[in-house]
Amino acid sequence: MAGAGFEQDDYTSPTEPQFDDTSLTPLLRIQKYAQSGDVYDRHLVSKVVQDIFRTAPADLLARELKDVMTVLIKVADDGALKADLIDDIPNIAAQALENANRVRGLEDIVGDFLVPLVVRNLGCSDAGMDKKAQKALIELTKRRYVTQFQAEIKICPSILALTKMESQLDVISGAVTLMSKLSPHLGKDITERILLKRFTELCSSEMFYVRKLSTAHFGYYCLVISRETFEKTILPCYLALCQDEIWGVRKMCADVIVYISAVCPTQLRYDLLAPTFAKLLGDECRWVRLSAYQTLGAFIATFADPPLIKIDTNSSGDLILINNNGDEFNPGATFGFSTINSIYMKEDFGFNNVLKQNYDENNGGAQLDDWMVKLLEDCEEEQKKENSCGGGDSKKEKHEDDLLLYSDLNYWYTRPPPLDLQLSVETLPSIGNQANVSLEDIVTDHLEEMYATINLNESKLPPGGAETPSSDIKGDNLELTNVSDSNSTVNSLKPVEEKKEPPQKIVPQDLLDSYIAMARSENNLENDMSFFCAYSLPAVLLTLGRDNWPLLKSTLDNLAGHVSYKVRRSIASSLHEIGTILGTELASKDLSPLFEGFLKDLDEVRIRILTNLSAFLQLIDEEQRIKFLPKLDEFLRVDYAFNWRFHETLAQQLTECVPLFQPADVVKYIRFSEALMTHNVAVVRDAALILVARIVKHIYKDRSLTSSYLSVIAERFAHSKKWKLRQTFACLCAEILARDAMEPEEFASLLLPHLLDLSWDPVANVRLVVARCIVNHIIKKEFFADPQNEKIDALQTVLRRLQADKDRDVRMLAELPL
Repeated sequence: MAGAGFEQDDYTSPTEPQFDDTSLTPLLRIQKYAQSGDVYDRHLVSKVVQDIFRTAPADLLARELKDVMTVLIKVADDGALKADLIDDIPNIAAQALENANRVRGLEDIVGDFLVPLVVRNLGCSDAGMDKKAQKALIELTKRRYVTQFQAEIKICPSILALTKMESQLDVISGAVTLMSKLSPHLGKDITERILLKRFTELCSSEMFYVRKLSTAHFGYYCLVISRETFEKTILPCYLALCQDEIWGVRKMCADVIVYISAVCPTQLRYDLLAPTFAKLLGDECRWVRLSAYQTLGAFIATFADPPLIKIDTNSSGDLILINNNGDEFNPGATFGFSTINSIYMKEDFGFNNVLKQNYDENNGGAQLDDWMVKLLEDCEEEQKKENSCGGGDSKKEKHEDDLLLYSDLNYWYTRPPPLDLQLSVETLPSIGNQANVSLEDIVTDHLEEMYATINLNESKLPPGGAETPSSDIKGDNLELTNVSDSNSTVNSLKPVEEKKEPPQKIVPQDLLDSYIAMARSENNLENDMSFFCAYSLPAVLLTLGRDNWPLLKSTLDNLAGHVSYKVRRSIASSLHEIGTILGTELASKDLSPLFEGFLKDLDEVRIRILTNLSAFLQLIDEEQRIKFLPKLDEFLRVDYAFNWRFHETLAQQLTECVPLFQPADVVKYIRFSEALMTHNVAVVRDAALILVARIVKHIYKDRSLTSSYLSVIAERFAHSKKWKLRQTFACLCAEILARDAMEPEEFASLLLPHLLDLSWDPVANVRLVVARCIVNHIIKKEFFADPQNEKIDALQTVLRRLQADKDRDVRMLAELPL
């Protein structure tokens, strides 16, 4: 049963009201609240229904169940109560199914009453209510409260009907989103039989915003459909959309290509998706190019074997990309579609003429709604600015708008030349008939032609024979070359040299060249593409493998020295991951200099290597690790004195690093841990106490070293003129005992005398900590409980004195537990 496994109070709020009218029949109870003059009572109707399902006598509830639900449905007609009721629908369903074993009629509540109530509120004029209904319906299907029959007969037809309202942006947006989010929960059968056909029709809609909206949801269908259906339906539909005349649709194709590639068979990914993506990298619209470059790293990662990333949904039902460990791959929310607001960005509505024409054709020439007219008028000026990407008439304006001001790449100063390679992607079916074309037809008709026309060793200058800078230094002369083996207008800067086979065959070399070029971007106008390069570098490296590390080493060096701290911060965050891929030898040789450079960087960068300090030090060899040990005290310096979390992280990481070094080296170079014990912030001092206790445990076998180390600490803290430092020493004693950092007899000889001296301290806060340490840690040790122990008399004397202390808190903490 769907509701099996739920506990009775799973959906009971801690503040849920207690009902004292259980003597009434179920019908009278719900009528009492539904017809109350107090609006607060009427808002409790859904809670009353849940309580009725739990507590009402079974025979009485069975007789009145239909009338109870009728009253509940009528309450939904009250606009003031409807929102709360819709929100509670999943909880009502949960209670009904949970109690269905005692009242059989409760099994039919979801299908007969709750689902129709939710469905009739889909697409309503109140956008807030529409979203609540969508959320409730998704939750019902996610929890498996809706049967396949109910979904197929009662839910899908209503959603499909809403998708017919293409002229109403808010309705079509909600319908397409709901249909797509439901597909993973409804399963492959319903998705392929009922939903997929309509989805492909929407992808070929005459209205560009519908095509763009549909493109944004490809991932949901990739998550559920079979491989055969993907190859015959989804992939051809997607490839055709990549040729769309509207740049906003092509931009969305670039955004979602990783979802397509994640489920695409290897050969088709290499033969069709790679050339298509290369074409997006060289698109005539700068926004399409930017989106393509932002997803380039993740797209390259999909070539890994075995796969590195896969599609999943988060708790909100939104698409995410995750790795094999379940970590989300989401640089700057590039691949996330938690909302579809980006579909209605101002640049999209530069096509107001197209929008008006489509609207009029679908509505018999009817007038636009006022809000749409206002929207188009507001965007009129923006259209003029965005003509370069919005289908403007002036090619000159388009060219000027596409200038990319990258500081060190000559390529970015001119728009790429027109495509001069006749590839299969160029001859894909048009949008109008794409739904009827299978991938098999595309491969049969065009794949042979694509390979016949591509010359991997051919190099061409852009039209007009553009001149390139010259230099007397060998290797400095650069030329703009067409990237081989791709359907791309992207040009890549390469040294003039004899052409040879690509150094790797895991991913198309032109894609890798484009990825490497991203590392040299230092212009924020292009949305910091180097950041996306840096974010995806570990995934790209893992895809190519350790053997191809020389291809990416210069890329890593460029990113680590990038002018933008965000790029350096991203590399610092993943330096330990890169080291894991490379292994000890390469990590020690190639990553250690970068680590040393990050030590002197901004706090925003240093905190990232500090967070993974122990992980990185474990990767490099012992010789290189020892070289870094004297430099770890540089982490004590912070740009802002109030950055206490930096020091807390330092203490935590040093605690994990202690076992990596010899005891003598730890005492010599991590002596600055004592400075952290004097920090202004308590949590930093607490972390430092754990660190010092770990040091004591690590060096304990060297008795002379331990004795000298603790003597210095006792002199500085136990005998300090500052009461806070004396209190810290008492806390350290408790920490050492709690973590068994040393044997009790050694503690008794090295630290206990100093601790007992503090029992006379004039500051009550110090005596308080001493009392707590004795009661909670010392007397619980078997060594100090032995009557033959010579320390027992002094310990008991101190404890009796603390029990009679003038301070009440000290007396309370000194009391022995019963």
